[in-house]
Amino acid sequence: GITRSEEKLLDGIRRVDDYLSVTDACIYDSDVSPYTGYALRPLLLLTRAILTSALARKETRGAHIRSDFPGRNAAYDLCTVCTYENGKHLVSFAKEDEQ
Repeated sequence: GITRSEEKLLDGIRRVDDYLSVTDACIYDSDVSPYTGYALRPLLLLTRAILTSALARKETRGAHIRSDFPGRNAAYDLCTVCTYENGKHLVSFAKEDEQ
């Protein structure tokens, strides 16, 4: 499986941000790949949301393995909620019935 750490997750976020910074400047040939231009930015935003959520969850649970937080933490017995506001991903934790 994938073992995560704060260092690796921050590096991943930095790399995704680099790609996001150039997506609007990219020119796509719609004859070759008609959906690439439309799909790239949303996929990168989703990737950033996943990385940001993984960074916020400071524990190991199931397939989410953090080398810097090897144990399970009861404080995270909640749903991870990631929102996108003003160009930033915000992560919070809530009980499932509070969604």
